[in-house]
Amino acid sequence: MSEITKHALEDSLKVLLLRKPFNKITIGDLTKECGINRMTFYYHFTDMHHLLSWIILDEIH
Repeated sequence: MSEITKHALEDSLKVLLLRKPFNKITIGDLTKECGINRMTFYYHFTDMHHLLSWIILDEIH
């Protein structure tokens, strides 16, 4: 379930990036788009930059 949630957050971030720049996207925006609560986000990541780093590393591997 953990990897599914992480990839759902990744997909939601990619959708939001089509609408506005990264520095304008909030965790609230992301969790709303993804359909999860904020605590679920924080269970997996410390902040938006942590999520972005994970996405980049996941894409490399």
